[in-house]
Amino acid sequence: MPVFDTLTKRYSIYRITGNPVSLLNINDQTNNTTLFANFSADLKIIPNVLTAKLLYGNNSENSDRNFFIPSSVFFDNQYRSRGSASTAKRQNQTLEAIVTFKKKIRDFVSIDAVAGIGQYPSDYYTFSATGADMLDAIGTDNLGSASLSSQTITSQKSAAKFRSYFTRESFDFLDRYVLGFSFRYDGYNQFFPQNKYAAFPSASVAWKISNETFLKKIDAINLLKLRASAGVTGNASGIAYGAYSPEFNVVTFNNGSVAYVPYYLTQLDNPDLQWPKTVNKNIGLDFSLLKDRVSGSFDWFRDDITRLVVYQTTDQLSLIPTAPINTGHLVRQGWEAGINTINVKSGDFQWSSNLNATHVLYRWQERYRNTNLRGYQKITDPVNSLYVYQTSGILQVGQQVPSYQPLKARVPGSSLFVDRNDDKKLDSNDVVRFNGSPKISLGFGNTFRYKNFDLMILFYGQLGGYAYNANASWTDPNGFISGLQSGIKQLSEIWTTANPGGIRPGITYNESALALDAGTDIGLEKTDFVRCRNITLGYTLSSPGLAKYVRNMRLYMDRTKSVYYH
Repeated sequence: MPVFDTLTKRYSIYRITGNPVSLLNINDQTNNTTLFANFSADLKIIPNVLTAKLLYGNNSENSDRNFFIPSSVFFDNQYRSRGSASTAKRQNQTLEAIVTFKKKIRDFVSIDAVAGIGQYPSDYYTFSATGADMLDAIGTDNLGSASLSSQTITSQKSAAKFRSYFTRESFDFLDRYVLGFSFRYDGYNQFFPQNKYAAFPSASVAWKISNETFLKKIDAINLLKLRASAGVTGNASGIAYGAYSPEFNVVTFNNGSVAYVPYYLTQLDNPDLQWPKTVNKNIGLDFSLLKDRVSGSFDWFRDDITRLVVYQTTDQLSLIPTAPINTGHLVRQGWEAGINTINVKSGDFQWSSNLNATHVLYRWQERYRNTNLRGYQKITDPVNSLYVYQTSGILQVGQQVPSYQPLKARVPGSSLFVDRNDDKKLDSNDVVRFNGSPKISLGFGNTFRYKNFDLMILFYGQLGGYAYNANASWTDPNGFISGLQSGIKQLSEIWTTANPGGIRPGITYNESALALDAGTDIGLEKTDFVRCRNITLGYTLSSPGLAKYVRNMRLYMDRTKSVYYH
């Protein structure tokens, strides 16, 4: 299509899709300023034994955004000038005092202990003014010229503070057995006094098997270490205190001579709100073999995430519809393995590889309070489950309609549903569950070096996951014909009497009118893929003359690609 319409002289549009060239006229500028500073003082109380450290860190961020859409741009299905000016300020501070003790008692035990206190305040402020219908030449320079009905001003301010008392000890006995302990006592100022603080202990143990006398003489084993750990962590969120908000309508008295802005309750006090807790368990093995030519690790883990902070429906007749509560229990369990190999090491050439694989099952152990499960759902289903009725082809003209087919899907062009248990009816027993998370995630990299040249190639992928293809929502023939969608090339796959081989439902099919208690598999696809993520070619400069002035200089070219699912 031409950039400009020959009749209206405006940018051309396709149905409800604005001309992409016109988007260049949108002004969207953001200026970010960040100051990150750390100040520390190290104190040697007993040299090489007892030291202390004081730390202050400040991360301040300021952001100013100017956004304006001129009236000549067809955006959000309308020609209308719109603009906003906003500013945001965020500050995160760190204050810590730490004492470290290190001591080796002969060859029997090495002690490494840390104790400290930290405080982490943060604050945030934002201000925004918006308007519409101003002259394009004015833009956001004078938002007061916008139509009064479109003018809005918003601002928000918040602050939070965390405090932590912590200690960590490690004991290495005979360079073979390692014991570790840690303890945190963390506080969050948004909880009521009786629940502000929570304790988080952990412990770990490791056995350096390769340092045992019965393995030291085996030259092929350089490292063999078995380890395990268990502990509790927490991540506080939510606000337990009640809140009020201003009403947008001003109440007047005495013929308008007195005006009040009323405030109303938006959140109730919740003194029972507590820290969410996660119980972490891990067993791992580290190894290195054949003079470090082969190395890697294997880990099995399980995380039990409990007492999540979730906004749930309040009791009947409550003035507030939702409130934050502690509820639910999630389990994240799986394994992770990685191996690194030096395949070739000869003269000026070296080739090394690394392979890693991860399997994670993220499932429910206990649902949120007030959760009503359907007949096809189980309490312990994976969190990212997709429940669907399966379909098999399109109903053709003259084809016999199955008796279990939904009433509003009995005309040609409708999807044919699958009666999985062959009981001649379509109900929750026919629903199939798919997992949106992959069964396994993979990474595979190779590095080649020849003299000063290096080439790195990284592949990654996943297997066993499912997701809805976003294109399916843009191939609705009703939306296309009614002008609510512009459509995409997959519209040619829609079934019609002239296109009986179409694989997508026809115009008579309306899934939302079927009154099914689950979705369908239309648009559901596997998310399996393997692709090259990164290719890097480099050259390290190492001339004797350059070495006098530059320690290291490497030139490289890089190609990176990622994949995203929505």
